[in-house]
Amino acid sequence: MNEFEKVEKLTQKANVTYEEAKEALDACNGDLLDAMIYLEKSGKVEAPKSESVTTRAEDNCLPCVIETANDKEGKKNCNKNWKEDLKKGLRKFWDALLNNEFFIKKDGKIVFSLPLFAALLIFLFTFHVSTIAIIVSLFFGVRYGFMGKDDLSKVNEAIDKVGAVAESVTEKVKEEFSNKKEN
Repeated sequence: MNEFEKVEKLTQKANVTYEEAKEALDACNGDLLDAMIYLEKSGKVEAPKSESVTTRAEDNCLPCVIETANDKEGKKNCNKNWKEDLKKGLRKFWDALLNNEFFIKKDGKIVFSLPLFAALLIFLFTFHVSTIAIIVSLFFGVRYGFMGKDDLSKVNEAIDKVGAVAESVTEKVKEEFSNKKEN
């Protein structure tokens, strides 16, 4: 949605002038929801009577919206939250890559394991071959999983379910093949 469409939509929803809508959008970095909240806080729009919940409550950016109306520097503070969240998320992802391992099991015994970071790199550089190899090996009783510092039980459960499906398909194919041989 381009800037004009956003201004148009805000004027219709909030019943404000184009100038007020543009000012609110500029103060809120083009975010329609924040602009509507901005207009409510500035008294140009009446808040809805029913209780409503916004999806951006966890951003803690509402003070920044008001601050932005008074000071253009406020935009920097709003942007800081998502940047910090991104940094934390990337740090957590990096830690997971370094503190966990990918393993390959055959007959209930781990035959090979390597750090998750290395496994991810190998998978990314050999995506097509790796995908085919993993799928085919599931039909030969090879199982995969993750172990390490983090709780990876849900991921391992999902992988085990895929392995069980491959095992059941293999059994059905063997039964079908043995039935055809007998006839």
